[in-house]
Amino acid sequence: MMRVLVAGGTGFVGSAILRALAARPEFTAIAAARHGIASPHLRLCDATDAQSVAHAVRDADAIVNATAGSARILTESAARLSEAAARRGARYVEIGSIAVYGPAIGSVDETAPLLARSRYGLAKCRAESAVRESGAAATLLRAGIVVGPGSIPWVARIARLLRAGRLGDLGPAGDGICNLVRAADIGEAVAHVLAGKQPRGATFNIAAPDAPSWNGYFAALAHAIHAGPLRRIGPAQLALEARLALPFAALSRAGARASPEALSGSLQRLFRQPIRLDCRALASLGIAPASAAACVAESAAWFAALP
Repeated sequence: MMRVLVAGGTGFVGSAILRALAARPEFTAIAAARHGIASPHLRLCDATDAQSVAHAVRDADAIVNATAGSARILTESAARLSEAAARRGARYVEIGSIAVYGPAIGSVDETAPLLARSRYGLAKCRAESAVRESGAAATLLRAGIVVGPGSIPWVARIARLLRAGRLGDLGPAGDGICNLVRAADIGEAVAHVLAGKQPRGATFNIAAPDAPSWNGYFAALAHAIHAGPLRRIGPAQLALEARLALPFAALSRAGARASPEALSGSLQRLFRQPIRLDCRALASLGIAPASAAACVAESAAWFAALP
């Protein structure tokens, strides 16, 4: 039986990975997180601190890094966890992101150059570099737009904006590709990778095989949550949303209750970006992520049940 430590295991993606591993008899899965109540199933760990990591991974056969947080946390956790894996001779899986490809367009496979420009994308690039430099027996999973139960940015936020009539059919501004993937499929991919014998340094994109446009995702989600027919959102409103983004972000940082959300310039660029993740390498391992329709259905059911 393989003992697997999942750093960030109480988070959205980490929890999905834990569920996937727990469903298989060949794994014993343990979560690691900065906060919580320590138990046989949860180890308290600061993933940016080498000593804390060494204690948490003391008996791990494999380590999965699904931590979230600031750019510093993303980079340092990848370095400390992969270094610990290398010292123990443990398998290692890093949950990466489509953000490392930056403004790339067209079909993008795992050999494409990393062109990230955003703070998040650059942090994910640095995390990948740290993993490679550690010498760990590592596998990288570059996930698309992660949805499913618990997805705040890509389900709850989008659904709220759709219901408020502030998001809808964006016309050409929404014709970019929405590379959806369920968190549950990331969990299954991790389980599959750890059960197999992928070569050191293997990297895989993971997304639905039939990724829709962002306009298509908005329409499907709006229909599923009964948000009514989409209204057309024109360039003038999008420009206003971009101007409001900074003050809204300041309200959020100040702790304003129920502070509004705006469609920032970076988010609008993503909606226009025609990037399609090429996931044929993942398919060669026998891993088949769910369709876009399944992604939407599961996400909408969760959102509809929220109080």
